[in-house]
Amino acid sequence: MPIIKNILRQGQAKFQGLQNFDVFKDDEFTFAEGAAVSKYFRVTNFPSPLPAGNSFFSVEGSEFLKNNVELKTEILDRNNNPIFHFPVFNKTSFNSVNISIEVVPRRVDTGVGTITILGELDPNKVPFDIPIEFQNTYNVRVTGLIDIDTEIPNTRPILFYKPPKINVTEVVRNNISGSTNDTSSIFTITGSGTFFGGSLSGNNLPNPSAPDADNTEPDLT
Repeated sequence: MPIIKNILRQGQAKFQGLQNFDVFKDDEFTFAEGAAVSKYFRVTNFPSPLPAGNSFFSVEGSEFLKNNVELKTEILDRNNNPIFHFPVFNKTSFNSVNISIEVVPRRVDTGVGTITILGELDPNKVPFDIPIEFQNTYNVRVTGLIDIDTEIPNTRPILFYKPPKINVTEVVRNNISGSTNDTSSIFTITGSGTFFGGSLSGNNLPNPSAPDADNTEPDLT
């Protein structure tokens, strides 16, 4: 199984090549309404088709498998790109384990993919002999075809294996809010004034008492 380093990041799975592993018994199954049953394994709740995002399915062994042996699983898309998945150890039943799947569209292609499961048969439980070279190792494999569609909505249920919690903290701080309307005003000043002439004003007016004055009104225009 892949190792989860940080659940807040997108997980990545390495290619294992379980389809090429040399086993003693090889079996296939076909999914029907999300369930697939073989002589050695039972897969239920598998999404069909498998959408983008997070989903889950359940895996259950059989009485022919050796106890306390970790199953090997691999999920591949049509181009053999591995799809990240990991076991959720909060079991829904004594014999089955839920497997969480994470499908990232940019890493997974839509089409027909495969799921492969490896386990170990117990020589004392099967009705046939197992050669020595296939004992104490993974010796049984089951492979099934799966439908992947990363463009459909994900309507899978969300399962909480621990009671969800929420922490609420009050933060008090000052808020400065300005006016939402910016207005501008134009002021016009009107009135009247008196003009005074003289040498300082640049307009030299004639002195009416001067001998040569013509006593006419100056032209100020």
